[in-house]
Amino acid sequence: MTIKGTGQITLTDLNDAIVSGNPPANPTVETIWLDTSTTPNTFRRWDGTEWVKASVTTTEDIGAYPDQEGKNLNDIITEIDNRTQTNAIVRTVIDSEDFDSILSKKADTDSLTGLASIEYVESIKQDTTDYVDDKLYGEEGIVESINKVKSDLEKTNNDLVAKFKATGGVNLIYNSVGFAGTDFWAVSGTMNTEYTPELESLGFGSGFVTKEGQSGYAEQEFNTISEENTYTLSFYMKKTKDNTTNGYAGIDLYINNQKVLFLGLASGAGTTNGNWVRYSYTFSTEYAKAKIRVTFGANAVATITGIMVNKGDTALDWSMAHGEVYNTAIQMNLNGIKVISNAYKGYTIMSPEEFSGYAEVLDETTNQPVMAKVFTLNQDTTEVTKIQIDKELNMSPIKIVPIVSTSNNGWAFIPTE
Repeated sequence: MTIKGTGQITLTDLNDAIVSGNPPANPTVETIWLDTSTTPNTFRRWDGTEWVKASVTTTEDIGAYPDQEGKNLNDIITEIDNRTQTNAIVRTVIDSEDFDSILSKKADTDSLTGLASIEYVESIKQDTTDYVDDKLYGEEGIVESINKVKSDLEKTNNDLVAKFKATGGVNLIYNSVGFAGTDFWAVSGTMNTEYTPELESLGFGSGFVTKEGQSGYAEQEFNTISEENTYTLSFYMKKTKDNTTNGYAGIDLYINNQKVLFLGLASGAGTTNGNWVRYSYTFSTEYAKAKIRVTFGANAVATITGIMVNKGDTALDWSMAHGEVYNTAIQMNLNGIKVISNAYKGYTIMSPEEFSGYAEVLDETTNQPVMAKVFTLNQDTTEVTKIQIDKELNMSPIKIVPIVSTSNNGWAFIPTE
């Protein structure tokens, strides 16, 4: 086979950039030319009229430097470097008008002559501290004097509290824990009082109690005339059973015969969860008397004790009323003295109304034990239910003596002389 001739074909993408040191001939719109005649090389684009620069080669191209004053970036950097030299900074500060103004307000060397040194000031400071510490904490110093006064005040306060607790006088409610039953209380319905070891451990001994199915209240009026008309009511309560109907337990407060407060737990309000809860309320009144009412609903089971009404806006610790003494053996109040027997169920009362003894005896009709009066002093006569004489009964002009022998037993009536 014979080769007739040879040739070369070059394929060019018109969208490729033309690389040349001279502008391309016959360019079309959007033709790209990389001009290699400049350093750095520059891309240019034919817009149909002229070649437009299409790449960034100088700072001017991005609107940077030279600035409006004709300074380029190197000039600015050099100027900053010159201004931040140590000598330049010092000169700038010294030449500043602000520095001159500040410096003019400072004392010069001559003005400081004769002033105290730091060492001298520290010495004076230490001496002053030692002096103050000695006056505060030294023997018979201020702190010791304050502690002595505080101790004297605490002792005086404790003495006053002890006297109040020993003699009463701050509680305006009589028989406030029911030690004397319902004496001083006006009762409606059922109201019980009882002594229990639990109440004794709380320091009260007794309290007002209700059982399920029983309802009632006990109320007591007290005087409120005093120099101050502010009083505080407080008491302790344990409520073990509640009901949404007649399940209330607490104390009502009446002023001018108007109920102003119920303090306690209302029906459906729950129980005290087996705990003793203290309630208190401060009130003011311009009336001469006020009244409290211990009240229980038929479906509540609760105990209320430690009832206290005292002057002032603070609930004080419970104490008896003025002139009261209550314990398991003696009950003393305005009504008189009641001495309780530890040997049998009975007691002796000494009061303005009577001097009598009571004992539990069998009722001849019902054959049930009842508390009956077994002796009393009626003017010049002593009345007794039973009397036992060991030796003799002397009633002038005769006396009666027992005769006990193997042959005779009886009484002998003989002259007293």
